[in-house]
Amino acid sequence: MAYQPGCFNRPWSQLRYEEALGGIADAGFGYTGLMRQQGELLIGPESDDDQVDYVKDALAEAGLQMSTVLGTFDLSGCVDRAVAELGMLLNRCAAVSAEYFLSCGVGDEAKRQQYYEVMREGAAIGAELGVTVALKPHGGISMHGADLLQAVEAIAHPNFGIYYDPGNILHYGGFDPVEEARLVAPHVVGVCVKDCSGHQQGVELLPGEGLVDFAGVFDALRNGGFDHGPVLVECLGGEGYQDITARAKQTHAFLEKLLA
Repeated sequence: MAYQPGCFNRPWSQLRYEEALGGIADAGFGYTGLMRQQGELLIGPESDDDQVDYVKDALAEAGLQMSTVLGTFDLSGCVDRAVAELGMLLNRCAAVSAEYFLSCGVGDEAKRQQYYEVMREGAAIGAELGVTVALKPHGGISMHGADLLQAVEAIAHPNFGIYYDPGNILHYGGFDPVEEARLVAPHVVGVCVKDCSGHQQGVELLPGEGLVDFAGVFDALRNGGFDHGPVLVECLGGEGYQDITARAKQTHAFLEKLLA
């Protein structure tokens, strides 16, 4: 097995989904991940067959494989309701052939244990569907490495892992992305490639232009056992299709060297 370099749709999120996929393909990537497009999550718990077919057809037209789908579920009610919602979402992920479901955690500390319970059940559902359930650092209950390790220990399911985001580690908490990578490396199943210009500073950067030491991050992850899986670009900066796509091409070359 090997790394699967790819790109989320986020850099082109203000454009049409077809344009985003076209840019990803033009940059040379074979894998993609799905975040919001024009403010909307294209795949969610209530996505109907027409919406699933739209995403599948767009992927086929661009010649791309879906790797990862970002999603959310409602924790305002009971656990059973949230599990049912997450289960529907995971089914839709499987329907577009996504191998990973990506969660950003929750910002409310009071909901930490409820979140763990729902994700534990979701990991079991995902295992049956062939979808790995993962958490990325995003502030809140997933601020830094210790938070991520706590999630791994609490959820305690082999189909749950960490989708490491070095830019967010620096952005939200000001922590060292290399040091935190060393802590969580044995549990990492994927990486969001995102740079950052400092604590609470911008992330809409070309990877390699900010403060993240990507070579150090990947050395730490490799040494900890992360030697295969999705490595998806999340942010590139730039404006307009041509500029963003040119940046994507630069980052494709950057990743080829980084992952060699």
